[in-house]
Amino acid sequence: GNEKANGAFTFLDGTSLWDDYVVSFKNRGDLEKSDLAIIARFKDTKHYVECLYSNNFISIQQIEGNQKKQIARSSQGYNFTLPGTVLSVGVVGDSIGCFVDNTLVVSSKGNFPKNGGPALSLWNGSQGSISFESVQRKYV
Repeated sequence: GNEKANGAFTFLDGTSLWDDYVVSFKNRGDLEKSDLAIIARFKDTKHYVECLYSNNFISIQQIEGNQKKQIARSSQGYNFTLPGTVLSVGVVGDSIGCFVDNTLVVSSKGNFPKNGGPALSLWNGSQGSISFESVQRKYV
């Protein structure tokens, strides 16, 4: 979207039963400076785990009910707005990993939902346009 966003979700319909997967998004170059979340195991807006991508850090947060808790955080951020940058999230069993250009940046284990699809969200009142060239799912 091209609007100011505060967490609206864009999700892949038909993915609610996905369990272990890696999903990758390749930036086509339309993404302005924004904070972006790639959500995994999305059950509903109160049950999921996410990788938050910021220029200052990348972190993993788990959302359960009305509580959001950070469970891991990288010490650096990345300029993921560069055209061609690939952002990925992998979930296998009780583990999640956040990747930039196929390099694992931060990972953690937790009591995450057992299944649920991927989603995208702008957060922190970011402005920008999200347009991705490709979305790929890998079975693991």
